[in-house]
Amino acid sequence: MAHESDRLLPNAESGVPRRAFKSRACEFAAVLFLLLLLAAGVVRITLRDDRRALRELCTSRACVLTATELIQAMNETADPCDDFYEFSTGGWRAAHPIPADAGLFGVGQWVAAQNDEVVRRILARPVDDRTLSRMDQMNLAMLKTHYDACMDTRTLDLAGGQHLLDSLKELYGALQGAHNLTDALVWLHLRDMPALFAMDITGDPGYAPTTATPTLVPGELGVPDASYLDDADARELYRTQLVRAVHELRQVHADARESVADAVLEWEHGLARLQPDAVSLADPNATYNPMSVRELQTLAPAIDWARYLHAMSPHVQPHKVIVASPTYLAALSEHVASADPLTVRAYLYWTVVRTMGLYLGPSVPLAQPARALRNYAAGVPADAPEDRAATCLAALNGALGYMTGRFFVQAAMPPGTKEAVEELVEHIRQAFYDRLAQLAWLDDATRARARAKAAAITVKVGYPTHPDTTSADAVHAWYAALPVVPSYYQNEIDGRLFRVKRAWSYLGGELNPELLGDLMTTEVNAEYSADHNEMAFPAGLLQRPYFDASWPQYLQYGALGTTAGHELSHAFDPSGRQFDAHGLLRDWWTPATSAQFEARQQCIAAQYGNYTWPDGRGGAAHVQSALTLGEDVADAGGLAQSYEAWQKLVRNGSMDTLRRNRLLPGLQHYTQEQLFFLAYGVAWARNIRTGEALKRLHTDPHSPTKYRVNGALANFPPFAKAFGCRAGHDAMARAPAERCEIW
Repeated sequence: MAHESDRLLPNAESGVPRRAFKSRACEFAAVLFLLLLLAAGVVRITLRDDRRALRELCTSRACVLTATELIQAMNETADPCDDFYEFSTGGWRAAHPIPADAGLFGVGQWVAAQNDEVVRRILARPVDDRTLSRMDQMNLAMLKTHYDACMDTRTLDLAGGQHLLDSLKELYGALQGAHNLTDALVWLHLRDMPALFAMDITGDPGYAPTTATPTLVPGELGVPDASYLDDADARELYRTQLVRAVHELRQVHADARESVADAVLEWEHGLARLQPDAVSLADPNATYNPMSVRELQTLAPAIDWARYLHAMSPHVQPHKVIVASPTYLAALSEHVASADPLTVRAYLYWTVVRTMGLYLGPSVPLAQPARALRNYAAGVPADAPEDRAATCLAALNGALGYMTGRFFVQAAMPPGTKEAVEELVEHIRQAFYDRLAQLAWLDDATRARARAKAAAITVKVGYPTHPDTTSADAVHAWYAALPVVPSYYQNEIDGRLFRVKRAWSYLGGELNPELLGDLMTTEVNAEYSADHNEMAFPAGLLQRPYFDASWPQYLQYGALGTTAGHELSHAFDPSGRQFDAHGLLRDWWTPATSAQFEARQQCIAAQYGNYTWPDGRGGAAHVQSALTLGEDVADAGGLAQSYEAWQKLVRNGSMDTLRRNRLLPGLQHYTQEQLFFLAYGVAWARNIRTGEALKRLHTDPHSPTKYRVNGALANFPPFAKAFGCRAGHDAMARAPAERCEIW
């Protein structure tokens, strides 16, 4: 009994008899197992109940309106697996013809027109509106004076060409001294007329990306691209406008003869042959050639560089100039030195006529050469009626964009928009981190540096902080040195002088880090700056059908999210990848990973190089994929990152997130995935004239919008899965061996 009692003694640690413990442990395990089964069932039922929200309809006003717009935008007779661009945008393009005076009209231009209407309503307010502060009343008065001066075409027509003739007289005066060419270039460049070359103020990407530094690039021609002067028809039209200008000037200058026009044309054609192509100018390493002023003088002695720089910046002299193309600059100097000085002078006069003629009255004879050249480049008939209000609003935004932007933000950027977009962009950034971890072609060292660079990107949304858009005083102070008078031509001249002088005022110090890059508040655009490693999304872009804070998330990420991902991907495109997280031009890639990138970008170049556009003569012109490569890479990356960001939200989301992804009424037979891609497609809807399309093939680093949609989606398996497209069989689903993927 004693031994038995000993075995029944309590366990010293638990206080439970050993035999009882074993029995109760089994019971506990059984109960725990049953509880786990029950919990799993509850979780499954809860998830199933939550997921039911994805099958519900969003019946809010925003959803109903957006559903209607999407239905109207589509062409459901098209096969989405054959041509998704037509499927998603065919209805929109049929309903939105190109205005008579425009080369194209797309969703971007439609949004810009809606933004213009907002500004026009602002301009319709009385200056003494008591709801405005005294300073905003003054701001509004400046805006109205500028706009009204442009709209008053009767006064402009009565003034004739006198304003332009006065400008030519000023240029004539600059050409009379011993340093005539240098002084004439200063006169032109201060007025933002980049004859022969342009001197921009940028950062120094090789040493100090935020330090204001002069950067010299080839100047603009009178045609969109040098190739135009090799085309017989384009050359003849250009000559016709030159002769027309000469005839108009003959009444004030007896030496204006048709032979002068021929000499100018020949000389400009020679100048065009010297210019590097757009692909070369897009290479940040090839265009980074820092030089001292002395080295610049040796390279291009036809211009007195010390005199030029002192005139552009009287108080601070640069010790360094970055030259984009030393070869061009040396050849330019020789081209000038070997020419008849009278021909060079005539070319500079012609630069003023073809630039500033657009700011004369629409019926003034001296304005017609500039208008004819502008219309020809856009494929627009020479006699197309002008949308004067659109012209004047564009001029207003160019001159007083931050002031216009202040009123626009108050009217068209609801509270919470900025924060919602910042949150969306941050989700895109997180999705990029996730994708980095999945990309087998990246080695660990490059992957870590890529993540660090993405983490360092600054995001700017809505409006600049300097000038402070929220302060009427700050905005007014920004433009304190800009006179605005009842003369459209003079306002344009003064606006150009103001912008150029402000840019040069940064010399010797830091660039303004609080602007929206190069963008104005009302612009329908987005931007990535490699030397500042920042993205900007102006308030003008944050409008339907790009963004609405009340939309389902699949629409937000399909439209604006893909744009945000696109801009982020620019940090890692063929050009952007050459800059580090601090904006320095530095190679941070391992050789093996760099080789992998090169091979993958060649896949995209080959794909887009096979795309063509009708040339209007029965043939077809190819997309210059070497020119569009950076944008094509960014399109693909932006699509992938935004899709993954949205999918992650839905996978991990709360009930509120799932409710923010309910279906649209009238489109409930489309899945959320399909609606994501529809939002992406509609955002790129556009009609374009042949002339405008051909011009862009030569000058625009973006592919035609049809290929921005179809090209990116054809490489993206989730799209094929969503619409049931057969890889290697349907045009919109490339075979696995043919797919191109980088980011």
